[in-house]
Amino acid sequence: MKNQALPIALAWTVFAVAAIWLTRHGINLDTDSAMRLAQVRDLLGGQGWFDTAQHRMNTPYGLPMHWSRLVDAPLALLMLVSQDFAIRTWPLLLLGGALWCLARIAFALGGRTAMIAALCLTLLCPSIYGPFSPGDIDHHGLQLVLMLAALCGLVEHRPVLTAVAVALGLSVGLESLPYALVAIAAASLWLRDDAAKAQSFGLSLAGTALVLLLATTASAYRWTPVCDTYSLFYAALLAVGGVGVAGIARMPRHRLAAFGALAVVLLVVAASLNSAASPDPMPGWTCGCRPSSWRASTRPSRSGNTSSCRRARSAAVMVMRCSPSR
Repeated sequence: MKNQALPIALAWTVFAVAAIWLTRHGINLDTDSAMRLAQVRDLLGGQGWFDTAQHRMNTPYGLPMHWSRLVDAPLALLMLVSQDFAIRTWPLLLLGGALWCLARIAFALGGRTAMIAALCLTLLCPSIYGPFSPGDIDHHGLQLVLMLAALCGLVEHRPVLTAVAVALGLSVGLESLPYALVAIAAASLWLRDDAAKAQSFGLSLAGTALVLLLATTASAYRWTPVCDTYSLFYAALLAVGGVGVAGIARMPRHRLAAFGALAVVLLVVAASLNSAASPDPMPGWTCGCRPSSWRASTRPSRSGNTSSCRRARSAAVMVMRCSPSR
């Protein structure tokens, strides 16, 4: 670990110094970051932990946001120091986590030389400057860190880390779903090679999924199968799948057949929770689960054009109010 700390710290310092210098005259928030800042401000202003409705949007009804409080919480803590401190510090802290995961992965695969090469290539990658630059406080940076943590857990054969990172990544945002599925499939190979690790992964995945459903999911989505945020639909699939993998790991034989049966069970659970069979007022959506903003987007209004203009105007006002002064 000591051999890894110094290169990671050096790479982080190089990025942080450059990023702080480039933003020394001020930060302009993009729309996602401005929306996140508004959500954190509302949380600090007394809005409930399980109430994520944004009343600046879709006025006067409000818009039920599908963003996770897992991103709001650390930002809110940092904002107790100051808003400027929070929006500058949070992305750089996430960068530290990303560099740590990349270094561990490279070290496990190729040793110290590979680790140093990976860190240098990361600093030369233009895409890294987007989600980790000061002012970028939306959820994408945290998602990248969590998926890297899941990969690190797979490479280092740490089932609990892999399971927790996968569940947290899905709770933060469903953009992580393809990567989470790959991580779950890779972890399931432990059923063939190491039953104890497979059991640990399954139980950790199921437990974390249920805890996140109860502790972080907004009240509007906790028991509703919506497709664009972490809800009962995803938590149930993770819990059933995790318990199933743990149970299969205890079987002395016929694990492949049992794994196939588990896949069928998951399909049945998904179909039973999916609302595709019920009358759908939005038939154009390919996902059977209704989007989280369905209620707000289908509110009656006196005029469609007036409602659209009102939403556009409220969004513009929100962005201007949330943009920090130079």
